[in-house]
Amino acid sequence: MSKILAMGSNEFVVGFQLAGIGTLEVDESNVAEAAGNLMRTGDAGIVILHQKTADIMPPDIKEKVLQSINPVFVVLSRQESSEELRMLIKKSIGVDLWNR
Repeated sequence: MSKILAMGSNEFVVGFQLAGIGTLEVDESNVAEAAGNLMRTGDAGIVILHQKTADIMPPDIKEKVLQSINPVFVVLSRQESSEELRMLIKKSIGVDLWNR
């Protein structure tokens, strides 16, 4: 069974820990390695990232993370564009609901 995992700073993951969701604390020095390990091992089905965590990833790793389907990385942001939402839905269910 795939599990949900929250990945980010201590401040970001503490709420998920309290809810019983697995967490992985990362910072700028180990975020690329942690994301790569999750994609290689398949230990999680869904990885929740804070926007700040995604922003500190090297561009090549960030691109792989955003395109990954196993696990699916969900970036939580205060502002979500409709294009990002469209791509997330398409990646999750395989259908472009906006049909552009």
